[in-house]
Amino acid sequence: MARIAFVDNMGVEKLGILYLSSVLKQEGHQVDVFLEPFEPDFIDALKSFQPDFVGFGSFIGQESEVVNIFSRIKSSFKNVITIQGGPSTTIYSDLIYHPSVDFVLKGDGEETLLELIHGVETNADLSIIPGLFWKDNGYIHENSGAPLVTNFDDYPPADRDLHMKYSHLRHSRTKPFLMTRGCPYPCTFCGTATLNKIYKKEKGGPHFRYGVGERTIAELEYVKENYGLEWVQFHDATFNANRKFVMEFLELYISKKMPPFICNIRSENIKEEVVKLLKEAGCDRVTMGIQSGNEHIRKTLSARRTQTDENIFYACSVLKKYGIRVHIDLIFGWPGEKIEQGWETIDLARKIKVYKVNRNVMIYYPDSPITEYAYKNKFLEKFPDVFDVPKLANPFVSPLLNTPDINKLINLDKLAHYFINSRVLSFRPTRNILLNVKPNRLYYFLKNLPALKVALIYDARNFKEKVRMIYGYIKSIINIKCNQIKEEAKANKAREEVALYKSIAMSYHSEKKETGSVQIAAYD
Repeated sequence: MARIAFVDNMGVEKLGILYLSSVLKQEGHQVDVFLEPFEPDFIDALKSFQPDFVGFGSFIGQESEVVNIFSRIKSSFKNVITIQGGPSTTIYSDLIYHPSVDFVLKGDGEETLLELIHGVETNADLSIIPGLFWKDNGYIHENSGAPLVTNFDDYPPADRDLHMKYSHLRHSRTKPFLMTRGCPYPCTFCGTATLNKIYKKEKGGPHFRYGVGERTIAELEYVKENYGLEWVQFHDATFNANRKFVMEFLELYISKKMPPFICNIRSENIKEEVVKLLKEAGCDRVTMGIQSGNEHIRKTLSARRTQTDENIFYACSVLKKYGIRVHIDLIFGWPGEKIEQGWETIDLARKIKVYKVNRNVMIYYPDSPITEYAYKNKFLEKFPDVFDVPKLANPFVSPLLNTPDINKLINLDKLAHYFINSRVLSFRPTRNILLNVKPNRLYYFLKNLPALKVALIYDARNFKEKVRMIYGYIKSIINIKCNQIKEEAKANKAREEVALYKSIAMSYHSEKKETGSVQIAAYD
């Protein structure tokens, strides 16, 4: 039996890892997780486990961290096998060219990862394993796509014990859960729209799938009994995407007397009968994506054609009628957006009187349709790659061209909470003064204060944890520009390395059309 370690540079529970761990453990393999922020010496911690395989489930933008961590592991472990998986590999799989990456898994990993480990252990034919990019005898092979998991009951429950060795995660008052995978909506700013197109083109079935309510309840009961569970956060992209399923689940949730929860919803699907069940089940607050108060932007740029001011107002009114607090998501910095359109967003948020506003300046991720639109229409000088994400996420600048108001929109993002809640600040002379300065660290500090307050209420269990959160917040503000430079430098280095190794491979060997594989040079 193999020893498999999952690694990450983020100190969070990635729920996909929990499902993979349970499948591996069911087959007798030993599994552990190592999160770099929580390990005093990351490599020493791994050495104590002595893994045969190390996996990294990455999001778009984490590619430089995959290269960084796997390179360090390769220099410390002679025979360890590295595997990159996660949602990012469906969009970008070129890390297979880097010598630190042995395998790349594309798509749902439950079957592929298990078959890969068995294949390596038994020296079996890896070419028949779907969803696998692999190296063999100087060649890179790309197998057919992995099928999507459609029947969740075919697999064991998520391994909810995996991350609990870390006290920060074990003692968190709010813990994450999932009922579904994917999202049925085509929002242009989200990579899920691209995934939906990919799976439709490859005839892999719908990317959005919803599971079985009893499985989720069983997970909730287990975590509640073993680790304590005061708040549940459903990470489903759209909790109310399927009305019949969610109503059946809420009735079950009510009967089992589960803890209060928060979730993400769409305004178009809100009906009073659903809201009534949400309240009875203990829904404390919802996050509703609006993204813009300008209907033209919603319909033409964000692909939210069915989301109107009317159904937004209705959804908020019925939710507030039942005492459910409403958070809304907003985005500033659409291609060509004017400050007047940004101010329409502020006006809409003020009219619906929401409890909290989550907002961001648009990040033009390489896997989102809005990025393709912006590039084709000359709002972006170049099409970004995955290694550009740290630069794209810089809170003080935007790559947008032909958008004269972009700096004002960046400031509007930072001060939106205060404009929404203060008429004085919203007077035109005052807001013009506030918005016409260069984007700065003070505005960034002010932007995140409301989120810190919420975290202190819902996540901190005691005074010590509150002090730790406040200290971490202040430290992050102080170091943000320095950290930004480091992250961009790390990403640039990884990009150069991947490009170099890929060019070496392509210069030595042309594509073999009859096998669909490319021979690579021995550049270890």
